[in-house]
Amino acid sequence: GHVFGLDFGQNKVPDIADLYWDQCKKTIEENTSKNRIVEHLQELAAECEYLALWLDCDKEGENICFEVISLCGGIAPDNVYRAHFSALTEPEIRYAFNNLGRPDKHLAQAVDARQELDLKIGCTFTRMMTRTFLQSAITKFRLRDQRCLSY
Repeated sequence: GHVFGLDFGQNKVPDIADLYWDQCKKTIEENTSKNRIVEHLQELAAECEYLALWLDCDKEGENICFEVISLCGGIAPDNVYRAHFSALTEPEIRYAFNNLGRPDKHLAQAVDARQELDLKIGCTFTRMMTRTFLQSAITKFRLRDQRCLSY
């Protein structure tokens, strides 16, 4: 899975619409941190001259390639390769090994854009719905000092 997750630069804003303009930041996923994956990749990369990335053959896999590349700083870009395969069969793996390509930055950037849109649209929509329904619940059930957890 992904090494990095995406979050807002500031999560508390006076107006929910401000989240659309907020800068997003990549953060290391909790499981990634807990399992020391970043440190493990960096230790291995320090001993390597070449990097061959064998990840899912889709946009998400391409994005993960660049997450890994960003952690493996000492490897020259000309020594970074990407395997493309669609099945875990011997012929597919051999073909992928014999025809290593390069990671596609544009596909990875498309995933970055989708992740940012998902975050911004999802969070703002959830907060808007929460505020709307919370106000309705307070009115309908005559509640005071209501606290809400939006998930």
